[in-house]
Amino acid sequence: MNHSRSTYVGVRVEANGAHGVHFNGGVHSLSDALIRDNGLDQLRVDPDRATHLGGTPEHPFAAGTTYVRNTVILGGRSGVTVSRGGQLALRHCFIGGAEVGALAEAGAALHLYGSVLADCRQLELHCESALARLDANAYWPGRLRWLEATFPPDQFAAYQEASGQDRVSVVAAPVSLGRGFRLAAPTITWQDRLAAPGPQSELDLPFGEPVWRTPDPAAPDTSQAGTLRFDFESVNPWSRIYPVPEKAPDGQPLAATATLSDERAVSGRQAVKLAVDLPAGGPPNWLIKLFSMHLEACSRPVRMVRFQLHGDGSGTRVALRLRDADGESFNGPAFSLDWQGWRQVTWDLAETPPRVPPTARGNGRQDVPPLEVILDITPAAGGRFVLYADDLELLLEEP
Repeated sequence: MNHSRSTYVGVRVEANGAHGVHFNGGVHSLSDALIRDNGLDQLRVDPDRATHLGGTPEHPFAAGTTYVRNTVILGGRSGVTVSRGGQLALRHCFIGGAEVGALAEAGAALHLYGSVLADCRQLELHCESALARLDANAYWPGRLRWLEATFPPDQFAAYQEASGQDRVSVVAAPVSLGRGFRLAAPTITWQDRLAAPGPQSELDLPFGEPVWRTPDPAAPDTSQAGTLRFDFESVNPWSRIYPVPEKAPDGQPLAATATLSDERAVSGRQAVKLAVDLPAGGPPNWLIKLFSMHLEACSRPVRMVRFQLHGDGSGTRVALRLRDADGESFNGPAFSLDWQGWRQVTWDLAETPPRVPPTARGNGRQDVPPLEVILDITPAAGGRFVLYADDLELLLEEP
């Protein structure tokens, strides 16, 4: 309270008659916590000028600035409430079962990213403040109030347009990764990462009963999921391009795109199309690095990679590699595009162990998540190089 500073890690706050956690002024951090079944607001942030300490409204500690991460918040009148003048940033949290999931009063600053607000009794979000910033969240069933307007689940696009918030957020039912609060679905592409919102690690509190989320009986069991599949119909996991050299001979950035295209596909309607303009006057061969997103769903090391690749008969060299969370590369097989049409490319890491560069730093093991899948392509200069890929599958090691 007042001008205090505090840090809490791994705490359990439950069954209080009033609020669960109440920060009144000061600067606070809360992570890896469980807050549930308290009588009023599970987490409340209020400003406090602390005039008896000589404080003023402009004092940095007056707003009750609070950062909350990887926390599960369940039940009560509200999951989180920020009053006028308060400041609250939440990231990778799960909020559920409250009357209102998140309430931001007029003049409050609520920053909510990468979190899940689900199964509340009235609204998942009630935001009266234009100062709020929200994105990469999942709402279910998705009843949202922004300023003076209320949007039912089927008007999520209208809510996005009216608020300018939640540009990559989704309305989708959370699917648990096992029995806890980490999710297997939905997944969201945000800041070069493909990940499920909500907690990124399970709570491991050394006291009290274990905390499990009651799974939807109709949801698929993903606790032992061993394969990640990408069909390129709505999500493009291969979308990041790093050419070497970065610029054309005229000093301009190399024109290169990797986007979903309906020009060719193995299954479904779309595949990823890599298109690069390679002007003459540069190196005889360019190095085009096609990176996947940071795949947070790779919770275990990869044992096999397979995908469909459309050859053009040009003989262009392509090399496959993986890169783990520490930036360590694991080099796989290289091959030439000496065929035309679609062909499946398979890398079984047991049959063809990855090569780790002798000068590389690392432990020689895939430290995941996340993981990146990379194609290193060396097309000849002059003209336009085009490559299509589809149906990427990553088979994970057994748990």
